[in-house]
Amino acid sequence: MKTSSFPRWRRENNRYSIASAHYSLALSATDGSILAIAVRGTNKPILRSGEQGLWHLRFRNGKTLSAAGVRPQAQIRDNTLLLHYDHPQASVAVQVIAHADHVDWVGEVTPHIDTVLDFALPARLRFNPAQLVRLACPMDGNQSVGMACRGSFFQQQPEDNPSAWHPVMAGTEGYARLFGGALDMRPDNDPPVEVFPSPEASRWLPERAIPAITGARAIVNRPSPRNQLDVVLVDSPNGCYFGARRLGAGYLWRVGGRVESAQKALVRTLVTGVLEKLGTQGRAGIIVLPNAPRSGGWAAVTVDEWRQSLSELETATGGRIRCEEIHSVAELHQACREGTHIAIINPYGEWLPVLPKNGGAETLEAVQRFVRNGGHWFEVGGYPFFYTLQPAQYFSMRVSYPPAFADFLHWETHTGNTALYRVQPRKWKPWDRQHLFVPGWLAWGGDENGGYTERAFGTYVPPGTRWRAPTVRLTAGKTAQDALKLYAEANGIQRRLVQKMPRTLLERFKRAVLVYYGGNAREKMQFLHLLPVPSLIHFADYLKGGFDKEYPDHLPPHPHFGTMQELLTFMREARRTGHLVMPYTNPTWWCDNPRGPTFQREGEAPLVRTLEGQLSRERYGQNEGYTICFWHPAVQEANRRTRRQFREEIPVDILFQDQCGARGWLYDTNPASPALHAYTEGLLSMVAEDSAKMPLSTESGWDRVAEYEVQLCGMAWSLIPTEYAPDWRVLLREQLPPHVWEIFPLAQFLVHDKAAMVMHDLGQFVTNREVLAWVLGLGFGLSARVHAPALAQDTVREWLRWLSRLQQSVCARYIGEPLRRFQHERTGNGDGILRADYGRVQVVANLNPHSQEVNVGRQKVHLTPFGFYASGEGMLAANLHRAGGREFGDEGISFVLETAKQPELWVYAHAGEELAVPLPVAPARRVKLRWDNDALTEAEIRQGVLFFTLPPTPVTESVRRVWHAKISA
Repeated sequence: MKTSSFPRWRRENNRYSIASAHYSLALSATDGSILAIAVRGTNKPILRSGEQGLWHLRFRNGKTLSAAGVRPQAQIRDNTLLLHYDHPQASVAVQVIAHADHVDWVGEVTPHIDTVLDFALPARLRFNPAQLVRLACPMDGNQSVGMACRGSFFQQQPEDNPSAWHPVMAGTEGYARLFGGALDMRPDNDPPVEVFPSPEASRWLPERAIPAITGARAIVNRPSPRNQLDVVLVDSPNGCYFGARRLGAGYLWRVGGRVESAQKALVRTLVTGVLEKLGTQGRAGIIVLPNAPRSGGWAAVTVDEWRQSLSELETATGGRIRCEEIHSVAELHQACREGTHIAIINPYGEWLPVLPKNGGAETLEAVQRFVRNGGHWFEVGGYPFFYTLQPAQYFSMRVSYPPAFADFLHWETHTGNTALYRVQPRKWKPWDRQHLFVPGWLAWGGDENGGYTERAFGTYVPPGTRWRAPTVRLTAGKTAQDALKLYAEANGIQRRLVQKMPRTLLERFKRAVLVYYGGNAREKMQFLHLLPVPSLIHFADYLKGGFDKEYPDHLPPHPHFGTMQELLTFMREARRTGHLVMPYTNPTWWCDNPRGPTFQREGEAPLVRTLEGQLSRERYGQNEGYTICFWHPAVQEANRRTRRQFREEIPVDILFQDQCGARGWLYDTNPASPALHAYTEGLLSMVAEDSAKMPLSTESGWDRVAEYEVQLCGMAWSLIPTEYAPDWRVLLREQLPPHVWEIFPLAQFLVHDKAAMVMHDLGQFVTNREVLAWVLGLGFGLSARVHAPALAQDTVREWLRWLSRLQQSVCARYIGEPLRRFQHERTGNGDGILRADYGRVQVVANLNPHSQEVNVGRQKVHLTPFGFYASGEGMLAANLHRAGGREFGDEGISFVLETAKQPELWVYAHAGEELAVPLPVAPARRVKLRWDNDALTEAEIRQGVLFFTLPPTPVTESVRRVWHAKISA
């Protein structure tokens, strides 16, 4: 295209302006800041520069520099505006290149004094929340598929009725004020140590509590020095774990470290034990703030669990101690002032509830007064008073990219739409040291000046070095869905799932429910015949050293699992019988205590080094190790060895590589790395290389890694309310009120046709109808976790069979298909309704805990609480509350119909039930149902509904089973 076909820049008074058929843009001639970005045809701007001006730098020494107040030299070359900023700290050159439907921003940075770590161009952007319909944002790929923040998200929230609470760092002053000095700051990832009761324990705790302490292990990484405590009840090699400081007539109790799931029972026992042994009659208060987090900082015991403990204590003491909830900061201050309670528990750990205008001083004074007057105050985890817990005046979010799913923002406003995103296609081959993916971060929120967004690149530019940032593109007039298509094209995110696997393997893969299949090799073989075919068999219990032990060495299998031959035999038999095999591996860190053979041989040379030259230590549960440098030859060879083992020695269908889609970025000063910000490029190079050899699956995901993976397992921790979640999981619905946000499946719009999606492979599974509705509404595949011998139990086996049927009839039709339409309706008393079209499959999912009547096309459908309705060519699957004029209760009628060939019916129900299933394509008539056990029953079709009765069983049972019949005349 010739330059003349582009719009041209003009100087008008004190501004530079440009306009095309799609947009208009004006910059200040004084400092280059954006005065207005608008869709052509309207004079109301969508965006403008914030207080930082056009660009912003952050240096390693903590200082910052922005374009605000720095006058640039400017030059116009047709469609390009050149701005050059000179400052003693750095020089910044900016090109603003106008095209017919978008504007590209290209920046170069040359620091003069200190190293640049962050570069934002454009810098903070401002907008009017009243004009905003919604801002589409990426979320951390571990947590959610994406969200849209409505205009109300960016407006001031009511302080007298908080819709959320946020921790704000207060520092060490509060603790020092009440305890008389600093506590002992041990490492955050300090491993648990054995704790033991002190000689004083029997005086303060009931006898039954002592055995619970003896031999227990706890994280004692924030103990109080001995001279700060008057009572020590639980001790450890690291210091006091549970004790108190006397202030006046009362006691200030605390737990001396981080409380995780493993310590929850111990902490509950200690607190309630002290209260019981006091022998005093009165009220024990617990702070329960409406819309606050369910648990606090470094304090895993939830508010509900504390409620339960106090309720049990009330019963055990015959009402001598009465549990009472304190619902506001004002009520807390009143309780402390009036002395109406014998004790108060702050369940929020490191977070002290306060009001913003007073900070923490007023609440700290109230606590001190309460204790001096004889009260017992309990701090139940972490560093007391290190944060204040304040009503959210404004909401804000910040995510790193990665693991944010994309570097993309989209504004939908009453005056038009615009999107902002990077352009950096990975056109180079793996391990190209001259071309590096550049990580970054995004943020958005509100304050007294309105709404704002930020996006920046994370780099490392030493003084005297010139660095050119990737292009940042601004488009106007596109919907979010269309803008995401342009983003994918510009960044080379294009490989569809059908291009990543042989077709025969792909068809089985789409039909296979993911089953985390527990048990040793013998158990896996013994119960293999009970798994529905095909299943995608996933397991980690074979690992050489055990889970998260001895990486990067994965084989030979652990002796408790079986021999190498037994592992090989099981995998061969599973594949022979039609299953797919996907073993767990983790190539992203090397484990310590003990170190595996490779780690022992190579030493610490292959490990990441931080900016300070230190090792990057990691800890997951009780397992510890180190981040590795992907660029180091020993790391690359270790990964290639694992890949060869599962490609040649023990062939598998898909190789699962944990954390490749879940990790954020970091700096690496290891000499093997081509640049200090090349960590993520190394990870992507490894994944790209491996994907050329065999299909890959990984934990969570983001757009660049999705280009190589066939499956992403995650993106749901803060979204789907799964059972058995870890203590750190906080749902978005617990963080934000429903009126300020909705689900926007940015991940599905980008890559639903490029990779299958499923929940976390180790920790999230479809265990009930609520989770099932969520999963189908989001276009995910289905998954279950089962210990092999449990397949002998009817309930376990039949639920898995039902999931398998839905996988084969519904999910197989939409996996690898593009998301064409999505709507999150905030209706009903719950999480609302999801409507989505994946390829030719339409899904409606009820996320409410009550039945819901919805329109599907021209018909009304009555969904159960957490019911669904999925339809596609020759297929209908649903969980209905009502059908054929009959109601089926909260569990409803669950069925699948396949009508492409001979009509077939699957029902998940009890034997002998009288049922009704919509069959709208069939005329009224009598038909026969031939069941899998050859039983033949009569059925009738009336007004588009099939009425029938399930066969009975010889013995009355309460188990729901999967029934299958062929329908014939």
